[in-house]
Amino acid sequence: MAPLHPRIEPDEFNGAFRQSLAKLSTSTEGNGNPMELITGNDPNLEYVDMLGSGGYGSVYKVTQCLALAELQLKVVHNGKVIPRIRCRMLITKLFARKIIRVSDQVKKEDIENEAMALGMLRIQKNRVNIIKIFQHKWIRDGEAYVIDMELGKGTLHDYIKESRKVDGNYRLDIWNVMQQVTAGVADLHKHGIIHRDLKPANSITLLSLS
Repeated sequence: MAPLHPRIEPDEFNGAFRQSLAKLSTSTEGNGNPMELITGNDPNLEYVDMLGSGGYGSVYKVTQCLALAELQLKVVHNGKVIPRIRCRMLITKLFARKIIRVSDQVKKEDIENEAMALGMLRIQKNRVNIIKIFQHKWIRDGEAYVIDMELGKGTLHDYIKESRKVDGNYRLDIWNVMQQVTAGVADLHKHGIIHRDLKPANSITLLSLS
């Protein structure tokens, strides 16, 4: 399960939120309402940001409202305890949602092959260095395919850039990184799956360098 985070209202994103919406509208131009495409009009889902886009789909950060918790707190004020102060808190889950659209470049058969591979990975236990897949499904009567997955801290490409020191040297354990990547690839091969676009930008890190 993805980490739990306090819910953030859209207004709190200010300029950054508006910029991400503008980027989102540009990336989904000609595909109808971009919010409808990403959230499926689910009132419990909210678009947060775009994480990346390529020839085989776009990835977005999405938050899901899980529950509304009501808490009772005791507050000490001027040496006195003020009991039973009630507050409400939304419990949410952040995850990454990849949307692959059927097009002249991306055939429905290609997406169905990926869906088959994802189905195999979901039922396998003790996966090695493979990102968690929560669900995957067709939307809009087969117009696009949605993959909900674990949200990382960034990509290996970002991690490599962050690891550079001022003098140009790296403080990144290359051998450790390669061991983890090759372990994940070996696990895929064990289940008959070949990753056809292996590169740092497609490798997700779950921990930040800091």
